[in-house]
Amino acid sequence: MDRAFNVALVGIIVVFIVLVLIILLIKLYSSLITWAGKNKGNTAKKTTIETKESNPVSESNHVMSVDNNMEIVAVITAAVMACMQGSSSSLRVRSIKRIGHTTPIWNIAGRNEQILSKI
Repeated sequence: MDRAFNVALVGIIVVFIVLVLIILLIKLYSSLITWAGKNKGNTAKKTTIETKESNPVSESNHVMSVDNNMEIVAVITAAVMACMQGSSSSLRVRSIKRIGHTTPIWNIAGRNEQILSKI
């Protein structure tokens, strides 16, 4: 019985040491990625600033017309009502705000790759 206890104790200690090493390696890898991203981001910002200065784009190209905006509001309102399965008399959409992408770029690339492989 004493031998079994020693084997179990050594096994538990080895597992925890390996887990701590894995955690340290992940933290090191994460900091290296962050450091490389900051250095790469600085050069990318400089190139985008240069292209913006050399090629000005008018902001009117990116603004949606009022008619398109009203159509989008109508479609979103209809979709919400279809999900709620109710009447539209008590629901009014007052504003719609776009949110930025919170998904990492590698996730978007993976999704696009999956979709294109199915076609």
